[in-house]
Amino acid sequence: MWIVQDGLYNGWVGILPLLRKLQEREEEICFNAAIAEVDLKAEREWLTQHGTELSEEEREITERLISLRERLEQPYFELDKTRVPNFASLEPAKRTQLAKKALKQISEERKKLLASIQPIDERHRGRRTAKRRRDSSRRVPSRSQRTLRQNQPKVRQVEKRSRRKETK
Repeated sequence: MWIVQDGLYNGWVGILPLLRKLQEREEEICFNAAIAEVDLKAEREWLTQHGTELSEEEREITERLISLRERLEQPYFELDKTRVPNFASLEPAKRTQLAKKALKQISEERKKLLASIQPIDERHRGRRTAKRRRDSSRRVPSRSQRTLRQNQPKVRQVEKRSRRKETK
């Protein structure tokens, strides 16, 4: 269980999804930068001239790469929440600079998030444990335990029948 108090996270469990989102954003930036580096002009020409010679899977992969590259050339493309028109058409140095800037911003967010983690308050943990102990005396059997108890007499009857057959 995690608790947020005054912007501080009590324990590690609560920040795991947030860290995962930061990682996904970093992967997306790196993926877009990698696709932007690839020049697919030759593949476009080859696909239009010899597309029928490719297998369906090869054609789909090539078409997907081309569409990803075209998306990076759109005027409304956003690199991690920042509008970067024609990202793929920019000079390689400018693309690298923008990608590094976005990655640095995510790194700062991660540092702030990690700095906000506080150890779980032992008093809070003790109260939960004590409450569990009190509740354990009144524990209701689970569905599988109830089913098992209900079926026990039937199992015993079957065992008795099988023993009778063996002795006969």
